Parts: sequence; structure tokens; C-alpha cells
Amino acid sequence: MTAPANKAAIEVFFSYAHEDEDLRDKLANHLKLLERQGVIQKWHDRQILAGTEWKGQIDRHLETAQIILLLVSSDFLASDYCYDIEMKRALERHDAGEARVIPIILRSVDNWWKTPFGKLQALPTDAKPVTNWANLDGAFADVARGIRLTAEAWQQGEHGTVPQSGANPENTADQPSTPSSQPAEQLQSSNQNQTNTENSTGWQIHVSGGTVNIGNSPAGQSSKPDKPHSTTLPNLSGNLTTMQRQRLEQRRDRLQEEWTLRSSKLKQLRSAYAIETSAAVKFQLQQQIEAEETQLAQLEAELNDIEQTLKTGTVSANAQP
Repeated sequence: MTAPANKAAIEVFFSYAHEDEDLRDKLANHLKLLERQGVIQKWHDRQILAGTEWKGQIDRHLETAQIILLLVSSDFLASDYCYDIEMKRALERHDAGEARVIPIILRSVDNWWKTPFGKLQALPTDAKPVTNWANLDGAFADVARGIRLTAEAWQQGEHGTVPQSGANPENTADQPSTPSSQPAEQLQSSNQNQTNTENSTGWQIHVSGGTVNIGNSPAGQSSKPDKPHSTTLPNLSGNLTTMQRQRLEQRRDRLQEEWTLRSSKLKQLRSAYAIETSAAVKFQLQQQIEAEETQLAQLEAELNDIEQTLKTGTVSANAQP
């Protein structure tokens, strides 16, 4: 869909270290469709023509861009120009409401969330570094989706939130991250003591005398604690705004991905149960099966609520998922 003629394309500025140029190009390819549709117009320093005063060009676009992407990596944080000049000015414009700064976590780097931009909602989902995804296209598609929603919201005059798959839609970009939206690297240690765990080799059940491997996790998915699904619909009333609809669509997509993951896990559990001969292990497997069935039922209920809300375009103040 082409952007309405009365809405100018949003200028997107790339702040990055040249060591990450290949990753920048892959992201730019994922944003190309938005350019063709007139939603955005991207700019980075490799577009500076020969013989042009490069610093003046960078400064000019840094001052005019509505969305500024910080492509975060160890090289970005080590670059004095990226960190002390581009990032500093970008955050000044962000705080003044003149632009929206979005950190894109390209590669793992410790303590990035304690930087001046650590307060901002980052992409990809849950700030999982792009290079940690099993599929780079999946990671960049997730990033592109967040940029698209931000650009569309800016065109609508809604500048307060950076949408993110999996993030709490009640959080604004200027609020500190809640535990549910912490970077994935910060949450890893909290999942290590679960009785039932998922890792790169598969789901496991620990029983007396050993460990039973249930099967391989779907590629590209991070582990999720087996606890009741607690996500609820935002407190909406009346007709949905454009931003509220976008947030619900984004949540629907995330829940559908989780539903697919859990369905795969349930299939693995049932297969393991069918061939298991140990009564103790079968008991553990049955508990896991029942827990996953409960999770899937809760996910289906919430997905149905979201679909109904999107279909009608309205929700009452007392609506509950």
C-alpha cells in the first residue's frame, strides 16, 4: 500500500560503525519496501557523494531525520564519533520530541542497557541481538516491523511510543524497561533454575536418576519459562485508534508465534509419552502435557479476544480477555 500523498515520507537516519556495514545493508534491504511505498526515506553516510563535505552532510541529516536508528554493537560503542557526537545529538532531539531514537541491537555487547539510550525500547523483540537469531531475515523482519509501526504512528502525529513485538503496549519509549521487556541477555540467568528447561539441544525433564530429552526446540526461538500466560489486553474504551490497532495486531502476531512454538512442544511431549516405558518419566511427561494444553487454551482465548476487538473496532471499558 502506498502512503497517502499528503503524508511526507519519514526520514530514517542510520547511526552505525563501519564494521557493521554488512548488517546495515541487510536491514536497508528489509526497509526497501517501505521506501517504495513512500513511508520512509532512509539515509546513511555511504550516500554522501564524492567531493562533498561529509561532516556537514551527516550533521544536516541528523538534524532533519524523524527516526534515528542506533545500530548497537561493540564497535558502535567503541566509536567516539558514533557515541559522543551522533548518539548525543540524537538523544537531545529525542528528548525534545523532534525525533524518535530506536536502538537496534545488532551484536551482543554487555551492559548496553546502562548507556544513555538504555532507557529506550529497543529492537528486535526483547532486545535479542540480531546475530543471535537462527535466521537473520527473521530478525530484520522483526526490526522492520517495529520501524514501520513507528513511522506510521509518526505520520499520524503519535510520537510517544516505539512499538515492539512482545513489549508491553502500555510502556512508552521514555519509560524504564519493566522486567518483561528487559534485554534477553539479562533474563537468561532467571531461567536456569527451572525444573523443566529448554536449551539448544531440546526440552528436558529432570527426574530421579537422570535427564530425559524431549526433542529439539524450533530454530530461532528463545526459551520461555513454563508459567501461566499472563498477558492481558490493554485497557481500551470506545473506538480503536490507529496506534491501538497496530499494537493489537503486533501482539496478535507475537501470540501466534508463541502458539506455534508451544504446539510444536506439545507434539514432542506426546510423542515421547507414547514410547516411554518408565512410569516415573511418564508421570512427568503427563504433567508437562497438561501444562502445555492449558497454555495453548489461554493463548487461543486471548487470540480470539484480539481478533474480535480488531474485527469490531471497538471495545468496552470493562472488556476482559
